[in-house]
Amino acid sequence: MVDLLKVLPPRPVASFLANVFFTHATSFYFFLDQQWVISTLDSLYQSPSRLDSKYEVPACAVTMVLEVGAQYFYLESPDRDQANTSWELEIGSAFCRQVARLLAELIHSGSLISVQV
Repeated sequence: MVDLLKVLPPRPVASFLANVFFTHATSFYFFLDQQWVISTLDSLYQSPSRLDSKYEVPACAVTMVLEVGAQYFYLESPDRDQANTSWELEIGSAFCRQVARLLAELIHSGSLISVQV
């Protein structure tokens, strides 16, 4: 869980990526409620030291929202033709690697959110 929290971007960036996700990607990824994602982000950023293992699955779900948001980042760029895609790929890959490290725990949690992740 600690490693996952380390890859989270600053809160304004996370909010931006979540908004990009809900603006551009929900036609493909429609299974997460926007209010739930924002609430989970708030929990992750407001009191990370108090988070226990029950937050691992929600944190992974939110991390995947940020990863997909990073893939659609260029759509919010002022100059879409000149958008630098290396940043999106790099940060998206970092998010995926951290979630992959927790995959065994996700599978054993047996919750609906773990299936979504």
